[in-house]
Amino acid sequence: MGASTIVSAPVVTYYAQGGSTPFVINVSQLTVGLIQSQVTKEVVMSNPTPEGVQFTIYLTNNGNQKLSNLIVTDELGNNISGAAFSLAVGEQKVIRYFAPNPSSVRYVVFKITGTDFNGTAFKDSTSSYAVRPYIDTSLLGLTFTAGTTTSLSLSSVIGVEFNLKNTGSLPFYNLTVTEKSVGYELHKWDSLPVGASDKVEAEINIGEVRDLVFILKAEDSSGNTYTYEAYVNADQIDVSHLVPPNDPSSEGDDISIVDDGTGLGKKLDGLITSTGQKLMNWFKILGIIAAVAAIAILALGISEIVIRRNKRSSQTK
Repeated sequence: MGASTIVSAPVVTYYAQGGSTPFVINVSQLTVGLIQSQVTKEVVMSNPTPEGVQFTIYLTNNGNQKLSNLIVTDELGNNISGAAFSLAVGEQKVIRYFAPNPSSVRYVVFKITGTDFNGTAFKDSTSSYAVRPYIDTSLLGLTFTAGTTTSLSLSSVIGVEFNLKNTGSLPFYNLTVTEKSVGYELHKWDSLPVGASDKVEAEINIGEVRDLVFILKAEDSSGNTYTYEAYVNADQIDVSHLVPPNDPSSEGDDISIVDDGTGLGKKLDGLITSTGQKLMNWFKILGIIAAVAAIAILALGISEIVIRRNKRSSQTK
């Protein structure tokens, strides 16, 4: 049968005792269906103001039975719909309700009671809506930045640093920072007083080279949540250009002088060249002196030998 109705029309056929003529009796038709007493509920909550929050409630009968004696109350039992009303199938009712600014968090729930077509009690309720003490958001201020402390390692681990500061006139509570694609908290602060700042470091395994999105969530004193984001590009640093392609010692003795624009390079080059030239000249002079000294020593040796021979020759005569 499902959600549809069916029509029952019983037919009774019988024979009289000893007779052969059939008798037929048609029983009155009976429509059988599933009773669906159902209301769709749509609640629109306005932005909070210093006075409170405005609610607009849309109730629509999407069942298959008329609903009567309907009354809507809040979680405190206050009648917010006025006199009892009815909803035919497909009919809608709009109710407006203003919740004053509370001194503490209030969880508003709208309850609906009435009766269906058969007089059976009907009950339903909406979800819970948090109404918090009003906070002037213009008094809130927070800066959040992130940067890398190490490049991405071969194991996909990167070091990051978070900086945050309360620049507003109201404190923050229950601050947490996460990365959009990483499923755990990277750091948590219980509170951040007015004017306070903090810097923390963390290491994250990000799995691959990608842009990182860090999300900071913070609450005000009423429990309202605010979200801040910071972005970091995670990459590996290429240091190959910092390493000479060959061993400098294998390149020979070709040395170039870099001029810094002040002429110091040229002066050093000239000084080194002139000094080297002078040293070469001294080496040449010393070589000449050494050669002359060697010739003189050789001459003295020859002279000594000749003198000794002459002496021996005179003695034998």
